[in-house]
Amino acid sequence: MASLIYTVLSITNVASVHCAARPEISPCTCDSISLYNLKFLELTCEKVDSFHQIVDKLSNKFDPNLNISLKITYSQLEDMEMLSFKDMNLNVNKLRLQWNNLRTLPELPFRGLSNVEFLSIGDNELETIPKHMLSHMPLIKTLDMGRCRLKSVLQDDFKGTQMVKFLFLVTNEIKRLEKGTFPQSLVSLHLGRNQIESLNGTLRNLNQLESLFLNMNNIKSLDDELPESNRLQLIIAFDNQLEHLPESMRYMTNLETLHVHSNRIRSLDGKLKNAKKLNEFYGHYNKIEYLAQDEFKSVVKMEEIRMDFNNIKSLNCSLLPMKRITKVNFSFNEIEEFSMNEIRGLMYLKTLDLSYNRIETLTGRQDNSIDKASVLVEFNLDHNRLKSLDAALMGLDSLRILTLSYNEIEQILPEDFIGMVHLELLDLSHNQLLTLQELETTRLPNLKILKAPFNNLTKLERDFHGLPVLCQVNVTNNQIATISAELVKQSRCLSHNVLNDLEIHLE
Repeated sequence: MASLIYTVLSITNVASVHCAARPEISPCTCDSISLYNLKFLELTCEKVDSFHQIVDKLSNKFDPNLNISLKITYSQLEDMEMLSFKDMNLNVNKLRLQWNNLRTLPELPFRGLSNVEFLSIGDNELETIPKHMLSHMPLIKTLDMGRCRLKSVLQDDFKGTQMVKFLFLVTNEIKRLEKGTFPQSLVSLHLGRNQIESLNGTLRNLNQLESLFLNMNNIKSLDDELPESNRLQLIIAFDNQLEHLPESMRYMTNLETLHVHSNRIRSLDGKLKNAKKLNEFYGHYNKIEYLAQDEFKSVVKMEEIRMDFNNIKSLNCSLLPMKRITKVNFSFNEIEEFSMNEIRGLMYLKTLDLSYNRIETLTGRQDNSIDKASVLVEFNLDHNRLKSLDAALMGLDSLRILTLSYNEIEQILPEDFIGMVHLELLDLSHNQLLTLQELETTRLPNLKILKAPFNNLTKLERDFHGLPVLCQVNVTNNQIATISAELVKQSRCLSHNVLNDLEIHLE
């Protein structure tokens, strides 16, 4: 162990010697890095007046055998074609040229950079891909040309860089993609935030592709566009004009993350049925109306699903295969009835959001449907049409937050909250309650906040006797005329292990 520490310190010290007290390279700076027993120097040149100045400052100042990461930003490089990076006599492995207002990149300066594996020329004014410059860097693995003004990707743009694995073309003005343009070595491709209407078959032969970003374009269809290799693990295609998922998704058994929200999809059509590794699905802001019972038949690893802002009328027990699901959001849909059987056996579910639906009835009492080991922590039923709870939530013993505001609840019963021993916040605001008297015999030992404004309450007597640690009550905008001294007799609000007064808001 001691020898390992000595080795690492020795490497760091050697690298530091190359960077110590170097006023002669100002305005550039130097930092030493040691990684995996390799020595690196990170040279940063910012707000320099000319490329000639940078070459002059860095030429022959460092051991040509050292791996160099060179970053030139916010500088004036109009004279670049007059000199070359080769004149610096540096072994550059990483090159960053962001934020230099570059409109073109001449070929000559980049001759001799054959060891570069990471290149970022993004955040400039480039309108075309500098293919002649790229041809001098055949070993590039990561190439960033994001946030420029690229208009198209042509067939021979990457002809000289066939080893690229990670390609970033995000936030450009790309409309045109020519077939055969992308290197088949690609593992990750980012085409998000462009103006692409069709992929034009450019991805079909990318058999190594694992991550694909197509978000915020104008793509209408992915049919016959995705690679046939079945290696895709992540697809980000939100904010397009997709009306359906491609048929090839039926066979994407390695897919783990799928974001297709903010499209025009009307049905999933069972195309995710076999996505056995899918763990995150965002399908919100679409036009989905129906979920088949076996819609997610093999999706046993799903952890989060968002289907809010659709036209779904029923969950149809479609969630039951998702044994690892932790977060479910079906708010802003058209669900009229919800049965607790819909989440039977979902032992990891912590958050369930069904707000802004049309739910009139809750069915499936807990003692018949919810497993005793349920870990549901937050249940949101705001903005529905519930008139009663019918004891359907009874026994949710891990629940901490229950929101029922903006419903039509006229009466609560003691059995409605049986077993909710960890409930901390109960929101009953904007309902039609005449009394909270039932809470007198309801034991909620951890309830700290009770919200019941905008109801029809007329008196408060012994209502809080079952709520021993209640600290804050909001009953504003009611018709309360009577408050009994017995109301707070059992209350012992505990905050940070200090007994506090119970706050009651009556405005």
